[in-house]
This record gives sequence, C-alpha cells and structure tokens, in this order.
Amino acid sequence: MRSPVARALAAVVGRRVLAGPFAGTRLDPGVESGVLMPRVLGTYEMEIRDELLGLLARARRRVVVNVGAADGYYAVGLLRAGLAERVVAFESLPRLRDALAAGARRNGVADRLVIEGHCTGAELGEALREHRPGLLLLDAEGAEVELLDPAEIPDLAEVEILAEIHPWVGAEAVTQIESAFGPTHRSCRIEARRPRAGDISIPFYRRLASLSTRLEARLLQERSAPTSWLSLARRELPARPKTG
Repeated sequence: MRSPVARALAAVVGRRVLAGPFAGTRLDPGVESGVLMPRVLGTYEMEIRDELLGLLARARRRVVVNVGAADGYYAVGLLRAGLAERVVAFESLPRLRDALAAGARRNGVADRLVIEGHCTGAELGEALREHRPGLLLLDAEGAEVELLDPAEIPDLAEVEILAEIHPWVGAEAVTQIESAFGPTHRSCRIEARRPRAGDISIPFYRRLASLSTRLEARLLQERSAPTSWLSLARRELPARPKTG
C-alpha cells in the first residue's frame, strides 16, 4: 500500500470489514489502498447496498453469477454473510483470480465458489443455463451491451440483475439495455455519491477523522471516475399456460 493512512488503518483493524452486510470478511492483503478504507469502514459502494439486498430477497435461488469479480469482495462477502449459497465468479485477470481463490480460502467459503476466466456472451449464457442463478452481479468494464442482451442470452429474463455502468458506455447504450429488458424487468438507475461522515458508525473512525479534515477526506475517498449502476428487477409475469 502506498498510503501511510491506509497502512495505519490496516494495522489497527487487521484488514477486516467492520460494518455493513459483509462485516467480518477478511480482506485480500494486496487490496489497493484506494478501496481498502471504504471496504473496512463499510462504505464501499454503499449506494447499491439496499438494492443488492432487495434483489437477493426477490431472487428465485440463492445462487449468484458475478461477472468481473476482481479480488472477490462481493463473491466472498456474499458467501460468508450467508446471502448466497453458491457463487460463480468470472474474472479475466489471473492475478485477481488468484486473489479471489485465496480470499475464499481465508474466509472458509472455497467449497461454494466456482472461479472462471474471461466471460463472453456465450459463456454467460452457458453459466445461466447450468447454474440457474437468482442474481447476476456484473462489472464488465464496458462490455455491458454485449452481456446484457436478452435477445442473444434469453436466460437473462429469469434473473435479477445489478450491473455497474462505466462512463464510457454512454447514456444511449444504457437506454438500449433498459428497452431490451422492458418486457421482463423494471429498471432503476443508481448514481454514485461520495460517502459522508454520517454513514459511518464505527467508534474508532471518529478518533482517526478528528486528527484532520484532510485525513477524513482520505478515509472517505473511494473512486475518482464517476460511475452508476443499473438495477433490473424481474417483473412478476403471469404463469405460462400448460400445453398438452
């Protein structure tokens, strides 16, 4: 870690998530300092926390496909918290797949995690058919249009979806995705916001933040590029009539 603030924080808390649904999860020793503190403090991507929990509650099965799993914050966290029974995690980078596997072992959930490599549309379709997940959690680094295409991947109609939308995807593409899912899903866009001091209830945080406003800003800093998320919740459609 380059940041002395992050090093000091890691020394105090031992690289565990202290708040939120993933509290108690042991973090990757190599996690970047820019996301370490938000994860420890429980503010990492907290904009989507309620939506994620709501989609999990709606999901038909407690199986999650996580595309772009990175070091496993969500894949491992969901398993450890008991929010998922099994996670199928796709990650393109070998070093992150190694970190993901190590994190699963560190948190005692390796037996419920399936790790795959790069995810194409065909591979996503195969995973949906084979594992029949209730939720698709997607961070595809710009491949959202390819992977969120129900015409090419019909089984997307059967899952709840929460996708990170990167700025370079463009508003027109997001509208295209929403339109494609219109018959089967209700869509909701969620914009990123900076965490606020009031979001954090951890006692030692106040002691650290009181040292300086600059330090508090570092504790709350999460990302520099603007981002958003698209939630696609399945509509309750009438059951298909039986034939024969």
